Amino acid sequence: MSYGDLARLPAAARAALLGENQMLRIAFWVLLSLVSMSASAQLYKWVDADGKVHYSDRPPPASAKQEQKLNIRNAPVPPPAAEESAATAKSYTEQELEFRKRKVEQEEAQKKAAAEAETDRQNCARAQEKLRLYQEGGRVYTIDAQGERQYLGDESRERGIVQAREEVAKYCK
Repeated sequence: MSYGDLARLPAAARAALLGENQMLRIAFWVLLSLVSMSASAQLYKWVDADGKVHYSDRPPPASAKQEQKLNIRNAPVPPPAAEESAATAKSYTEQELEFRKRKVEQEEAQKKAAAEAETDRQNCARAQEKLRLYQEGGRVYTIDAQGERQYLGDESRERGIVQAREEVAKYCK
């Protein structure tokens, strides 16, 4: 119903209608205040056996060292302590430094593993080539300290084959 419709009503009807609305408004505000009072609950603060402080809306366990009921309706909210904010900022900084340190260590470990893998690959290729040379059956020689060729006999070739196979098994995985 608009204000124009309300103005056209006789005075007695207008008073009765406004009175009903007024009663509804009062009932609404009373109900709202009752609901808000039940919404505020008791808050408990206690220290456990390890020395940690806990806050809860439920009573603390029997093993709590200290117990305190807090009235949060009238209690002002304390500003964050400067020490706590500095400690928090410090912990974030420390966390960032630790993360970067771990990242650098991981990269170094990956580089080291890649270098070892490349070295093993090169050693494997050399061992396979050495084994191939011994197994071909041609004349095999080594160069001595004076720079002269020393041809290997059958027994020396067999020892060279065994040694080359061991190297292949070691480096070629």
